[in-house]
Amino acid sequence: MDWNIVCGSPSLILWSNGSIGKCFGQLAFTLPSSVILTAVSSYYLGKEYNWVIRDRLQNNVLSLRAFICLFLAFIPFSNLIIKCYFKENLFLVDYLVSLVTTFSWLCHMLYIIILKQRVSRSLRGPLSSLAAWMLTVVPCAFQMREDFYEFDAKTIESPEFWLNISYTSLQFFYLLTLIPYGMANVTGFDRSFQSLADENLNQRRLQHYNRFDIDYDRFYLGIAREGVTFLSRLFMSWVQPLMKKGPFSLII
Repeated sequence: MDWNIVCGSPSLILWSNGSIGKCFGQLAFTLPSSVILTAVSSYYLGKEYNWVIRDRLQNNVLSLRAFICLFLAFIPFSNLIIKCYFKENLFLVDYLVSLVTTFSWLCHMLYIIILKQRVSRSLRGPLSSLAAWMLTVVPCAFQMREDFYEFDAKTIESPEFWLNISYTSLQFFYLLTLIPYGMANVTGFDRSFQSLADENLNQRRLQHYNRFDIDYDRFYLGIAREGVTFLSRLFMSWVQPLMKKGPFSLII
């Protein structure tokens, strides 16, 4: 492999001046951690289970975490744009890491958004997603160590240094959003959804049409007067779904 194209040096430097080589750190830590974060986030994005109802505090915490992910996605891409603007020497690893990291945080942001409604009762999310996020902290710590190890007057004038500071600060704020603990209420929609999916599959095999009945969800109250007839309003029969769910404490 021609490392001049990838890293800008004739060989891959593993260790230099008391720290990990920059290109090696990007290839061995930054890039794999971003790929893992993308894979885990994408996996949960496609999962339609554990539907939950969260309170206002939990939704606000998740919204804040999603905004943090958005800014974390913006920083690597901004660093690449700034380097292009000042016509700095860029190599294949710089483009690859910036684009993959940006994409990984955008996927993770979408995962945080759907966490408001499904996937896990816990406000912190599944353990695998936490582990994937913790892997992204490792290259961040290495980068900050290298920046302070080589700190001088020119470092302060470097935009990349301040972007690294911002990136590390956002990672710390992400950690703060994991401190609040909360468990959401389960809607009971999973079993209903599965039974409806099986029923629809059987109906398709018989080439019949079967409409999706949202009332299968025992916690769904329905829009009471939607599509009701004159007789239903006259005899108050449209309130029967509420009356059936009331004695079983299903109205939440």
